[in-house]
Amino acid sequence: MSEKTVIRLVGDRVERMREQGDLGELIAEADLAKAYLFDRSDPDDLVLIAHADLEELIEDRLAEAAYRRTRDQETVPDTVVRRLISGENPITVWREHRGMTLRALADAAGLDPGYLSQLENGKRAGPVATIKKIAAALRLDLDDLT
Repeated sequence: MSEKTVIRLVGDRVERMREQGDLGELIAEADLAKAYLFDRSDPDDLVLIAHADLEELIEDRLAEAAYRRTRDQETVPDTVVRRLISGENPITVWREHRGMTLRALADAAGLDPGYLSQLENGKRAGPVATIKKIAAALRLDLDDLT
């Protein structure tokens, strides 16, 4: 007997199990267009599917799950992401992305504009409470500014 891989798609999760057998790669999903159904008696019907089709199915399922997890999240332009990755100050990047002036953000966060300028220029490091105020004013999670 040769080794086979049993793949079970459970909601957003993909579970892989190795078993001994000679049936090749199996997937516990009976409604696939390119699959051969082995056993209808089991609630977890086993089907045979080509490796390429299996990889495509798994990739599609994982992409669908990622989409469902993130569909209500804000999309961010590539330019903003590149600026953040390059190490620019996240307060400045997000403030500009939101179309806010330094004074407008300072007012919204209840801060002095000079103090906010020092935070943006890296001359001062604000306490967590201050960064939380800025994050709230920018409609962000604290993690987006740290």
